Amino acid sequence: GSAASVANAPSFKMPRKLSGAMMIAAHVGRWSQAQREQMELCDRVERMAERLPLHDLDGPISLAADIAAILKRAHEFEENQLFPALEAMSPPVRPLLMTFRDHHKRDRVSSDTVCMALDRIASIDGPDVKTLKAELFAFAEALRRHVQFEEAIAMALFASRRVDERRVVQ
Repeated sequence: GSAASVANAPSFKMPRKLSGAMMIAAHVGRWSQAQREQMELCDRVERMAERLPLHDLDGPISLAADIAAILKRAHEFEENQLFPALEAMSPPVRPLLMTFRDHHKRDRVSSDTVCMALDRIASIDGPDVKTLKAELFAFAEALRRHVQFEEAIAMALFASRRVDERRVVQ
């Protein structure tokens, strides 16, 4: 994925008139898509770190744009659609969802740091290669861990809860 393909990727918005069971199924599908996209992003970040130092300046700039777009889209879907549906299914899950929201804030701060470093590759005073490599690997590892943790918790909730349609459709 180039920056253009990421920018033009479909959003994760859901129609409002689905039944509870259909809404949950649609959320799982959209959410799985977002999770795969984030895991692929981790792979791309790690591949770039392995190739440093780079002579191609378009790759890092494109990757920086993709990181920002992919995380923004995934986090907006989770926080505005998936998390409310999960909370409707199981109100006691609210503290866990607050933890996920906090993780998203940390992901954004980390991604901002990585994106600025990737953007600086083209400048004369670009980042130290060793430091940038460490930042890229740390970012990919943290995001991968976050995605895997979210996946384990959310899939357990989806699998274990019966959906009361009146509580899920808003």
